[in-house]
Amino acid sequence: MQYSETSKDKILYTLFTLRAIPKHDLLYQFNGTDGKRINVAINDFKKFKYIRENITINGHRVLYITRKGYEHVVNKVLQTKNPQYKYSTNKSRRSPMYTHHYMNFKYVWDYVHQNWNQILEKKISIFTDQDIVNCKLSTDFEGEKLIIRPDVLIRIPVGKRSEDLILVENDTGRENPINIYRKFLQYAMFLLEGKRYLHIKNVQLHFVFLSKKRLYNVFKSDVVVNRFDHDNEYKKWELDMKKIIEAFKSHDFSLYATDFKESKPEKVDFIKTLKLTKHSWKHYLS
Repeated sequence: MQYSETSKDKILYTLFTLRAIPKHDLLYQFNGTDGKRINVAINDFKKFKYIRENITINGHRVLYITRKGYEHVVNKVLQTKNPQYKYSTNKSRRSPMYTHHYMNFKYVWDYVHQNWNQILEKKISIFTDQDIVNCKLSTDFEGEKLIIRPDVLIRIPVGKRSEDLILVENDTGRENPINIYRKFLQYAMFLLEGKRYLHIKNVQLHFVFLSKKRLYNVFKSDVVVNRFDHDNEYKKWELDMKKIIEAFKSHDFSLYATDFKESKPEKVDFIKTLKLTKHSWKHYLS
């Protein structure tokens, strides 16, 4: 009842990316025979001292990657001399592992399994917000420092100097829709300036919601769009409206909204949605 070496590599790489995973989150992805195989793989990792298992103060069993496990992933799995972070200098948040962390794990887990060959061939780097050093994008915008901190950041090399980005915002339902609206503004600023300075080709922005109701409340019922309308009408902008439209109309930008339980991204045509709202937008969208 052994797991294949490739499958074990995927598990260890996911742990390498997230630094720590609640054991039940990993086992939840499987059942029956696969669940037993995962346990066998975990025991193998422990035997080789690639991972350790601790019990947190709230009783959860959490799997952590060790230095030896880190070195195995870097040298044997990725076979790289330039890993995405250095084990000794990594500064990870020691935060409780609740719903948000599980959403990060689920996104990374699905991405790794769907794109494993590309990860190895293209040397793709994946970061989550547990990594406060690397899971961010920084650029200047109109003379001020702009820092974007997505929940998951995936960097895909394109050629020698450029890259594509996948940015993920996981929403557990506790965040005010107005904060999501403000994130839109931040990403618009980044699309306008950061893409050019950081040699970025294409950007995908994924908003993942915990339920269909939440997805509907934020996107389908136009909460975010209505906020754009309000600030446009009363001139409450820190950013020129034409520039925001320019950012979201870019052919190399894609916006997706996903119901976490279905895990199937739905592409959102933000500009088309704006065209259906108040007349104050007409001269921006012509």
